[in-house]
Parts: sequence; structure tokens; C-alpha cells
Amino acid sequence: MATIVQLVKEINSRDESNRGRYTDKDRSGFAAVYDELFLPYQETAKNVMELGVNLGGSCWVWERYFTNANVDGVDIWKRNRDLGYTDRFTFHHCDLGDERDLHRLTDVRKEWDIIIDDASHSWSHQMLAFEWLYPKLTVGGLYVIEDVETSYHEDRKEEPPCITFVEYVKNMIDGVVWSKTADEQPWPMTSITFRHNLIVVKK
Repeated sequence: MATIVQLVKEINSRDESNRGRYTDKDRSGFAAVYDELFLPYQETAKNVMELGVNLGGSCWVWERYFTNANVDGVDIWKRNRDLGYTDRFTFHHCDLGDERDLHRLTDVRKEWDIIIDDASHSWSHQMLAFEWLYPKLTVGGLYVIEDVETSYHEDRKEEPPCITFVEYVKNMIDGVVWSKTADEQPWPMTSITFRHNLIVVKK
């Protein structure tokens, strides 16, 4: 069975445009990390969603890696290409800064096993998406936020001012470490893992 690294390499080799890739999961180093993180879910995941799919290459990868899962691809731009998806893939148009869109998105599935946020990388969008979608994550599921380096970019400061997404997640740590029971946590979590440019929350 192909690994995520192998599938990313395969789909990017098919790109005949000047961009040279359908997904940057290899360039970012995330593909190798995902091979480690997602292996226990490869055959058991039923629903996987990615926010921010651009040309759709990563959804092609998820559909082939998660052999039994429905794959939901979400983007504000309707420009993802038909790369040979099966009927397990569905594209959803959504603005992550619009709570009405996020509310509609929560109705798509009862729950997801894995949610990946690779969308605008705006702090407020990352927080808003998390607050709407994390409750829809299965117990034991993973919520992954990519490219969190934007929390350290001065030019990413938002109006009105808000805390960065990394600061937002740091504020959750007390709930994971100190709460005596899961019910006492504002966001029930098993763990928060910080990787290079990546945060992984396990419910």
C-alpha cells in the first residue's frame, strides 16, 4: 500500500502546468509527518476533511490513502481540478471567515476522523474554524493545523487585533494538563502536539 510521500510524488509528477505541483505537502515536509500520524487511521477512518484544497491534489492523495473514507475538500475558490476522484470525494465551497458557511459545513457529516486546516492561515479563520469544527471531530480523532508559522509574521497582524493562533492553542494546555476529567476541559482533548510549522490536536 502506497505511503503519503509516494502518493504526493505521484500526483505532482502528473502536473504539466508551470506550477510544477498539485500539492506542496512534500515541499513543506508534512507528507512524511503524516505518514507517521495517519497510519493508525488509514483503514479505519470513515470521514476526512481538508480545509484549503487549492488545486485538489491533496484530496486525491487522501482518497487513495484512506481506503474506506469519504473525503471532503473545502475551499473559498472553486478551482480544484478533476484529478480522477471517485464518488467518495466531495468539494464544498466555504469561506472560513463566514460563520454561516461554517454552520452549513457542520451539517455535511455527523463527524470526521481527521480534519486538516490548510486554508487561509489567517489567525481569526483558524480559530473560527476550530471552534465550529472541532466539536464534530470523533473521539480519538485528529485536528491538524498547517503553516502556523504565520503566528510569528508581523505582517499577519489582524484588525481588529486578536491573539495569534499559536497563543490561542497555548491557552488550551492548562485544560489538557490540569483538568482532572475530560468533562472539565473547555475543549475535551487527549493531547496537543507541536511539530515544525504544525499543530496536532487529538480529541
